Amino acid sequence: MPASSAESHLSGLGVIRALERRLAEHYGMRYALAMPSATTGLLALGLALDLQGALFVTTPLTWGGSLAPWLMLGGTPLFSDVDPDTLTLDPALIGIEQQSGARAILAVDLFGQPCDDEALRKVADDMGAWLIVDGAQSFGARREGRASGIHAHAVVLSFTAGKPLDVGEGGAVLTNDRDIYERLIWHSQHPTRQKLELGLRVTNEFAINGRMAPTIAERILTEIPTALSRVRVRQRTVSRLLVEESGLDVPNLGLVEPSWFRVTARLVAGQRVTGETLHPFPLLPLPLNENLSLRSGGATGSWAVASREAERRIEISLDDRLLDRALSTDSHTTRHQGGVPA
Repeated sequence: MPASSAESHLSGLGVIRALERRLAEHYGMRYALAMPSATTGLLALGLALDLQGALFVTTPLTWGGSLAPWLMLGGTPLFSDVDPDTLTLDPALIGIEQQSGARAILAVDLFGQPCDDEALRKVADDMGAWLIVDGAQSFGARREGRASGIHAHAVVLSFTAGKPLDVGEGGAVLTNDRDIYERLIWHSQHPTRQKLELGLRVTNEFAINGRMAPTIAERILTEIPTALSRVRVRQRTVSRLLVEESGLDVPNLGLVEPSWFRVTARLVAGQRVTGETLHPFPLLPLPLNENLSLRSGGATGSWAVASREAERRIEISLDDRLLDRALSTDSHTTRHQGGVPA
């Protein structure tokens, strides 16, 4: 490994710093910390916020990997129900029983649909708790014209296989809170970076390895424009494909602009979906409250809406060749007009 690459790997300079600045700029947040994965980012946040053994409010409708890092720290999930349209945590349904003693709210932008982070932040502030948004599936998504998750204490990103920005593996944590940023460095970065940014004589040699490889950072920087263009194309084409061509019941999301990492729709009784561009299959995951390992661990909460929506929805896989053609046309038009995709 060249010296410059080794230096950026340990110190967070060079291409690592360039990527962190680019991500912070896109989200409009003060700090970004590149990570090897979203899972590592969530684990680092759990350590930084001292959430070992803590109760935390979260959604029952998500992939188990969202909860895994905090479960590894001995945390206990308190499930709260979801909004029937976005399938994300409904702030109005977080009750007293979930709030009592909870140290954090872990919201998830399921299938790339942004949660109501502004309302959730108000609930978290009233609870005296942290709000963390798992934005692993929502890179490029917007809510009311702004990047998803910016009202949270921290938002976690993923760049792994199948995500809106896919380089094979990688992640990041973004925050506006200097204290959280410094704690993350202390718990997840090499002592070289700790001394550089924290100015400490004493360093934490027992930190986890939360460093991103410079080669991955370089790939992410290169892919950001294409990934954002692809998300915009999906946003423009999904509604037409699902509503006009199939007649499926796609929930009205209002000012929410998903990344459409996955597309879901409600099936009317007896309805069938056919066509070359739409490939329906049962919606996964099932609510986590039905996971036996969590149930035996004493998981509590409410999930009636999550259970109902999981039963009545299908997940739609779009033919990416169609989107590729649309992206190619969109890029051709942009070049000729002298514009840059948003």
